[in-house]
Amino acid sequence: MVAGINSDSKNLKKMASIIKLKNVTYSYHRILAIFNISLQLFKGEYVGLCGPNASGKTTLLKVILGAVKPRMGEVILFGRKIHKGRIPAAIRRRIAYVPQMVSVDRNFPASVKDVVRMGRYAQVGIFKPFKKEDETAIEKAIKFMELEEHVERPIGHLSGGQQQKVLIARALAQEPEVLLLDEPTSALDFKMMETLSTHIKALHDELGLTILEVNHNLEVLQKNADRLIVINKAIMWEGAADDPEFENVIKRVFFTQG
Repeated sequence: MVAGINSDSKNLKKMASIIKLKNVTYSYHRILAIFNISLQLFKGEYVGLCGPNASGKTTLLKVILGAVKPRMGEVILFGRKIHKGRIPAAIRRRIAYVPQMVSVDRNFPASVKDVVRMGRYAQVGIFKPFKKEDETAIEKAIKFMELEEHVERPIGHLSGGQQQKVLIARALAQEPEVLLLDEPTSALDFKMMETLSTHIKALHDELGLTILEVNHNLEVLQKNADRLIVINKAIMWEGAADDPEFENVIKRVFFTQG
């Protein structure tokens, strides 16, 4: 059962809805991944998405990105209905995605700057030369994520936390309006988790990005996000990050069997 949204959240209706899902269902063959999901992400929000393992969080991001086509329901991005999961390039450029962290082989030849530059292809195209404004966007992304001293190093030589900063910088080089993050702080030690969390918060507060972040670290989400959504195939609850009911919902969804 989805909890009612408090009065502050109701004010979101006055803001621009940039991502909207209506009764979205998706299954992998016969295995249900998400069911009857309806939600909206409003311009300028920082929304945290959490739920147990295999609850459909990553699938939900894939639906928004057009990586999978819903079996039922509608996806509306920036006011435009998406047909058959085919997102127009003009809309795709406005949304950047940072996947779950994976280990990069130490011998992988790309430097930090090479990887960040890849993010700019979303705006320019793979075979077109970069202009001055493209190089400026790349440099800004590197600087914002404090990677200047690592630009020539192979990405495989960096720590896991530094590699994750590179992936976020790659997304920033795209100059998106919306940033989707899938477990950006997983497998990091406490210090690096805090550092990365601070950077992500700054993306919202200083750069004005709209953020949807999947994270198992509930403390991070409560600290950073404006609104929280709890999912377990379906949306179980949504509300303000400081809503005291959130703790009870987490106990029920994560620890109650059946």
